[in-house]
Amino acid sequence: MARVEITSIANGGYGIGRYNGKVIFIPFSYPGDIVEVSISYEKKNYIWGNIQEIVTPSKFRISPLCPYMGICGGCMWGCVDYTSQIMWKKSLVESTFQNFLNYLHEINISIDETSIYNYRTRVKLHSNGKTLGFYKFHSHDVVEVSKCILLHEKIIKITNEIKNIPRLAEIILTVNPFGEESLIYTNIKIQTIKNKYKEIYNYKNDFASRKYFLVDGVPIVNGSFSQNSLILNKLLINKVREYLNCKNGKVLDLYCGSGNLTINLPSSSFEITGVDIDPFAIELARKYSSFDYKVGSELLMKKIILDSNWDAIILDPPREGAKNLIEALKLACTKKIIYVSCNYITQCRDLKPLLMGGWKLEKVSIVDLFPHTPHIETVVLLTR
Repeated sequence: MARVEITSIANGGYGIGRYNGKVIFIPFSYPGDIVEVSISYEKKNYIWGNIQEIVTPSKFRISPLCPYMGICGGCMWGCVDYTSQIMWKKSLVESTFQNFLNYLHEINISIDETSIYNYRTRVKLHSNGKTLGFYKFHSHDVVEVSKCILLHEKIIKITNEIKNIPRLAEIILTVNPFGEESLIYTNIKIQTIKNKYKEIYNYKNDFASRKYFLVDGVPIVNGSFSQNSLILNKLLINKVREYLNCKNGKVLDLYCGSGNLTINLPSSSFEITGVDIDPFAIELARKYSSFDYKVGSELLMKKIILDSNWDAIILDPPREGAKNLIEALKLACTKKIIYVSCNYITQCRDLKPLLMGGWKLEKVSIVDLFPHTPHIETVVLLTR
């Protein structure tokens, strides 16, 4: 056992202290905590520990909002006041952009304080063959979750109805917070679910049309990517539109999914080309718009970047970033690039060669799509 004072927060949301001359990372700890910890493992330059006892609680702590806090890996900041969460997210992004890119400006953050609970409308639930839940923090042990401060009430209702089906598979649940629709997606065919939820169920080998519903004209496709919160998604769309800042133009939308960021732009004013590798999402984006949405990998994206002039290029890649597109983006004939990311570390990695290639980092914003967790969505505007 070791006694540690937590002095700051690391990328990923872990508390940081020092022990035996080394940095120690401790999940579910916060600046100001004094904690007794057990050592999980030790490396040459750092240590990982787990809280055994909170000797002196941080001033930032509040009563846990969930009985699973400290066990479930669904959220790490469910016993921290929201004002502090925002402060830490700003600080983490500002210091990272300063250290990686020498960006010295204050970074603003868009929030919706009316929707910081039960905001998740899409979730992946894991199975141990007996029940559904989240993984225990840093393990594959399943923690059964009968209620959750993050999950929309419709997800909780469906989970409680199906969680005890024998040999249950991993499931993705998506619900419409503004309507009655729900979707269930699994890796394997489960007859019990199919019988009960026939109208909303798909499994990955369903090659017929996918189930879907619409939110503000955007198809939300079963088994395809959508934002974790269709409630907070409006914050992201508004920020992208703010950075787009034009009433018409020719826009390239990369990793576009089913058109979340562009499908609602007026077709009389905008010429949109979108590219995504998901054929189901693209099929429905085409169905509900007159824009030119295409199925294609990063190879097609690179070709299209260089084949035409664009008023703006928008990209929203997966967590791994857009490393394979950077050389093409350096040469792109466009007025601006709007880069959306759920991983600001890989985003900074991608931005560095663009800045060295003549692009200017004009604006950086955080959009808080993940209250009570250390996950951070960022939107940057590049110009030259």
